[in-house]
Amino acid sequence: MKRNQLFWLISIINSLFIIPACSAQNQPDSLLDDVLEDLSVNNDINNSVNEQNWENELEELSVRLQEPINLNVATREQLEQFPFLTDLQIEYLLAYVYVHGSMKTLYELQLVEDMDKRTIQYLLPFVCVEEINNRSSFQWKSMLKNAVKYGKHEVLTRMDIPFYKRKGYEHTYLGPSVYNSVKYGFRYSNRLYVGVVAEKDAGEPFGALHNRYGYDYYSFYLLLQNCGRLKTLSVGNYRLNFGQGLVVSTDYLMGKTIYASSFTSRGKGIKKHSSTDEVNYFRGVAATVSLTEKLNISSFYSHRSMDGVLTDGKITSIYKAGLHRSQKEADKKDLFTLQLTGGNISYQQSHIHLGITGIYYVFNHPYEPELTGYSKYNLHGNQFYNLGIDYAYQWHRFSFQGEMAKGKKGWASLNRFQYSLMEGTHLVLIQRFYSFDYWAMFAHSFREGSTVQNEQGYYLGVETSPFRYWNFLASCDLFSFPWKSIESVKPVLMG
Repeated sequence: MKRNQLFWLISIINSLFIIPACSAQNQPDSLLDDVLEDLSVNNDINNSVNEQNWENELEELSVRLQEPINLNVATREQLEQFPFLTDLQIEYLLAYVYVHGSMKTLYELQLVEDMDKRTIQYLLPFVCVEEINNRSSFQWKSMLKNAVKYGKHEVLTRMDIPFYKRKGYEHTYLGPSVYNSVKYGFRYSNRLYVGVVAEKDAGEPFGALHNRYGYDYYSFYLLLQNCGRLKTLSVGNYRLNFGQGLVVSTDYLMGKTIYASSFTSRGKGIKKHSSTDEVNYFRGVAATVSLTEKLNISSFYSHRSMDGVLTDGKITSIYKAGLHRSQKEADKKDLFTLQLTGGNISYQQSHIHLGITGIYYVFNHPYEPELTGYSKYNLHGNQFYNLGIDYAYQWHRFSFQGEMAKGKKGWASLNRFQYSLMEGTHLVLIQRFYSFDYWAMFAHSFREGSTVQNEQGYYLGVETSPFRYWNFLASCDLFSFPWKSIESVKPVLMG
């Protein structure tokens, strides 16, 4: 059902958004369909366990459609948001502009080394070529004045009304079968984003019972970007992604059925949370400051209520569905709070990236789940932490990435090697080791199981495009679960 909703959203984007052309060469036609279809083939490594909400990703792509990135001034961070670009392609693209000067036409992308036709087609809807204007230094007064004058407002609402009566509404659910969400967003360039989101799921009451203030879910976000040394400031709801996701990541993850070169996992730092996802977000304040051109430091704090089950003052389970339709579901709403704080230090110089990420979080009640079967080695208590070190290195056609993380117990590591044999041909090898007692509540990385825990394995993938319109992918994943898991009732080796 989630996948059907995704394709529905794709069709809405294609029918409603007109791409403003920065140059006459950028025509969208059906290329966006191909990009989003590839991204949606497998929206999670195991989507039967954790369905991924794609609203944030679709919204970001639609913003890029309306405001394409000028390749003549594009930064590495801006290009890294496109998952179909490899590290090597980004390196060659930046080098081309640096050596040859500003591009005059998008056709010059064909001259960039290792840039194949398919990648160029995928990139075209989101980029443009413009002359570089002399830009003055950042000034807050000028930015706020222009935001008031040129900022864009948007209101989006969605209502689902079923034309049949579902069985659950006869006796179980407390509200009508209508789904409704309302979004208001204000955007100025790529510097300022402000918005409010309200949502009521089908079956949840509106303005009554436990939702006496109207909707079941409200959120607010404010995001400032690229304001002098203040690289990012987020207030309200936000998302985090650092390193390879072994410590913290609330972003989407592409599946194994996607082409091999897309497994590049890049920490995108702090981002706004503007979707109706009621689980995968933080609420508070977060900021990234550029100490130097190569050194960034990020810090964040979050305090939010969470759903779950309390038994004798102890948290026995965490409820992540975000649904409060029946009295049983409503009784789980906002029963305890979670506070967390942490930070990241990252260093980027030419072909080398180094980063350190730490997070500390505490519940206001002891977390004491039932430790039996596959959950025997899950952690329990009030206070938890995770600490990770990540790296990335580019050398000619070789690319290396990885992260090692430590928790209150156990540790985890992921290492990725990629080699571009020739244009359009890539080989990738991914090694991961997640100990059975490693526990990271906000980790989201490459895996076969449902969590970053109790797994080790090797993935080998080869992708090539020898002919136009033809793409071949061969892959093999040999993995094992040292301890029992949801996927297996006993330790197992699989491939």
